[in-house]
Amino acid sequence: MGHGLMGRDQMVHVGSKMDIWHSSQTSQRLSEIARDTSRAEFTRLAGLDFSLEKVQLEYQGKPVKDVYGIHVVGEAEPLRGVAVGRVYELVQPSRLLDMSDAVLAADSAAYRDVGGTLFDKRKAWLNIRLGGESRIVRGGKAAAAFDGGTDVSLPNLLLSTTFDASQNTVVARSLIRAVCQNTINMAADSGNACWIRHTKSQDGKLFDAVKALEVAYKELSEGTELFQGLADTPMERNAARGFFAMLLTETETLEEATAKIRKAKESAPRTFSSWEDQGSLLMGLFERGTGNFGQDRYDALNAVTEYIDHQRARIRAYRGKTATQQADHRLDSTQFGSGAATKRRAVRLLSRN
Repeated sequence: MGHGLMGRDQMVHVGSKMDIWHSSQTSQRLSEIARDTSRAEFTRLAGLDFSLEKVQLEYQGKPVKDVYGIHVVGEAEPLRGVAVGRVYELVQPSRLLDMSDAVLAADSAAYRDVGGTLFDKRKAWLNIRLGGESRIVRGGKAAAAFDGGTDVSLPNLLLSTTFDASQNTVVARSLIRAVCQNTINMAADSGNACWIRHTKSQDGKLFDAVKALEVAYKELSEGTELFQGLADTPMERNAARGFFAMLLTETETLEEATAKIRKAKESAPRTFSSWEDQGSLLMGLFERGTGNFGQDRYDALNAVTEYIDHQRARIRAYRGKTATQQADHRLDSTQFGSGAATKRRAVRLLSRN
């Protein structure tokens, strides 16, 4: 993800392996903690120890009807560039901690793993590592790359909200592959994440979403079975190329993908070149990505997730956006937006007979 830590932001994490957080760029604002760190200490080190309020904006000394800014309580100036409407309701940072408390009470093995603020306190979030794990037995060359030939993924619950109306509050479940920590969202197109609007009815919905923890464990079992099926299904290079072609061209069959690629080669050379570059990168990750050996459908899925979470940001330019917007876009895409949708579509395509 893009680091996104700005002047007033902080972040806290359990342990010391922080490759995915670009720690070389953000080490001054990162704090390492133990799993049993108290809520109060987690809150302080994560920079979540503040509250917010809506304040009606003024223009030339007169209030602007139904337009409000967001203030951090105790600060004179509102969050920069933030304007919300009358019906917008804040989710205070403390509510994320309340939700995490509910999860920890329901799962004795769970702990707050990572949390903090991003984009100059415009976003607050935390990740909870849940109990249990998904164990995929690998064969062939891949068996030697894992402890006992087993590829382990760990269930997580992600809680995120913004204070600038740019995103709904999100409660999302995912699996983190231990070998490289890239996110593999569950196979279901729905039920993987709850998006909750900033309205008066949001509070009850937030805790309803957290109660879906039982569903998360059910999905963990189902997901393990699904992923094991992918690992047990061999995939040749040509089949992988066809899968990536369908994924990139957003088609359902190899024939449709081939036709779309030929048409782009004739009439849209830039699109064709982009598909070629991305397809080449995906094939490289299929064969040589972290823990991959280009031998089965699970390698193809892991190539997609590694591409979205780690590689795509390096080759894609978000022109016309500020650096903050670029980083924000990368985070939202990999966790919630088009990147997450692509992962779910990859699972669906690979799960077909």
